Amino acid sequence: MVFDASAKTDTTKVTKKAEKVKVVDTVPHFPPNYVPQLHVDVIKDRLVCLNTSIKLTYSKEIMRWVKFYLIKNRVTTQKLLEKSTFYFPIFEEALKRHNMPVELKYLPIVESALRPRAVSWAAAAGLWQFIPSTGREYGLKQDWYIDERYDIYKATDAACRYLKFLYNYHGDWQLALAAYNCGPGRVDWAVKKAGGKNNFWKIYRYLPRETRGYVPAFIGVTYVMNYADKHNIYAKRPVPPIPSDTIMVSNFVNIQQFAKQIDVPLGVMQILNAHLKKNAIPNYKRNYPLRYPAYKREMVERFRGRIVSSSRGYSRRGLGYTAGRNQYGGSKRVHRVKRGESLALIALRYGTTVAYLRVWNRLRSNMVYPNQKLVIYSKPPRRRSAKLGQNFIAAVHEMTAKESKKKKTVVKKKTVKTTVAKTAVTRTKGSSKTLVFATTADIEKTAKVKQSKSVAVKTDHSTTKQIEKKVAKKTVKKEPLTAATTFYANKIKFKQGEYQQLVAQTPKDVRNAARAKERKTSIGKTLPRRKAKSKKRKMLQNIRFHRVVRGDTLWTIARRNGLTIYQLKKLNNLNNRSVLVPGQKLKVSSR
Repeated sequence: MVFDASAKTDTTKVTKKAEKVKVVDTVPHFPPNYVPQLHVDVIKDRLVCLNTSIKLTYSKEIMRWVKFYLIKNRVTTQKLLEKSTFYFPIFEEALKRHNMPVELKYLPIVESALRPRAVSWAAAAGLWQFIPSTGREYGLKQDWYIDERYDIYKATDAACRYLKFLYNYHGDWQLALAAYNCGPGRVDWAVKKAGGKNNFWKIYRYLPRETRGYVPAFIGVTYVMNYADKHNIYAKRPVPPIPSDTIMVSNFVNIQQFAKQIDVPLGVMQILNAHLKKNAIPNYKRNYPLRYPAYKREMVERFRGRIVSSSRGYSRRGLGYTAGRNQYGGSKRVHRVKRGESLALIALRYGTTVAYLRVWNRLRSNMVYPNQKLVIYSKPPRRRSAKLGQNFIAAVHEMTAKESKKKKTVVKKKTVKTTVAKTAVTRTKGSSKTLVFATTADIEKTAKVKQSKSVAVKTDHSTTKQIEKKVAKKTVKKEPLTAATTFYANKIKFKQGEYQQLVAQTPKDVRNAARAKERKTSIGKTLPRRKAKSKKRKMLQNIRFHRVVRGDTLWTIARRNGLTIYQLKKLNNLNNRSVLVPGQKLKVSSR
């Protein structure tokens, strides 16, 4: 290299800096129903790129969960993405309020798969899966009507407080997540076994089997929810968030009637008040918050008294127990035990179970004595558990569609009002002139009036006759169906344009009279009428009955009447669980 001394120095300044090349992980365009392959190196790099305060360390267990969500259960992952747009704003708001990591919003996916009414084998319930004791400790009330572990807002706040306590206790977020699953005492025991090491992966083998997969599942779900689009999974119909407001209510209020009054789908009210198990606020509650969509605030504030009173007047039969009656619910009865009775017989008589009788009367065993008084409450009716997760998504989409339609109609009305026809009528009164403007709606009304007048003038006699015929046809009344047995002649003639209804003649026809349809018969023909079959139901005189007396058994009754136990059971439709009651009639012979 030769250096030229005569060369002049370059005094020009560099104005543009060299642009940095940014490596952007763009979303590839996949064909539909294409499942991309998983690469371990790519997943490791993407986990490192996520800015989280919780360590997302890679392991083989994490790869197993990533395969579970991205390959085996792609449909469930798509549903989780659709639901996340509804739930995540609520979780993020609570986490920011408590100054906690935002990535903890993915924890309910591991716990309940975003199902608000999920219940585990250990009686843990709700989105955050609180067991009853921990729920009560953090202020979540539970009784027959209300279980606040299902409440989205209260349970989220309680979970944030509990996770904060676990983090302050263990000093590590991965250990806090493990303690959320199996309890802080179990994690302490594992730390002691591992020689005092506060690291999840070092105490991994000392933890329960379920907890070993809990933290890897959380890391896998965090990866899946952040990079689902890279694996050709998208939310087709995301559920929009619902801003909500509360109204303080006392005494009984039915949610179904409340939703009808404010014109909101029942599914929306149920998801906002998921903690109300019977879809009603019980009678003993005072100043209890009821949540509803925020866009109905003006209506609720204006007609508060009418809405609440109309939703209170609804029948309470749908509830399992009547609110505020007694500890166990239904009406109270007292039964005095007679000689020969047992708890099973009494439970069968009153339509309840032995377990209920023992709880209501605080019995230590199934032994009862003559003249002993037993308290019996009416058994709660069986009700199907409402599948909330299946209904609320459709209800939210229905509500948003209604809102958008209302907004469009309001915009159209405003445009119609603003458009004024530029038709001016000038009237001269001396030197002054007045302009009168008419709107498009007024012009349309006047045009319709003119058309109606012109049509009325041109009406002929032929048109009046046609109108009279139409009115006469409309006034023809058909004979109503009668359920009573009536008898016609053997043959009935039908004229043109007439319809005849079949009338019940036999007992079978009487039962099906409500379902009978009109029958158009052929014109000008005589139809033979079906004769009523005379079914004489004669009671067989040879049938004998036996009235059960105290001390009778199936074996003694069968032996007296020359039957076997199998024949006696078959005659009376009895099974192995049937119980004989004194005074019961048993069929002994069928000949």
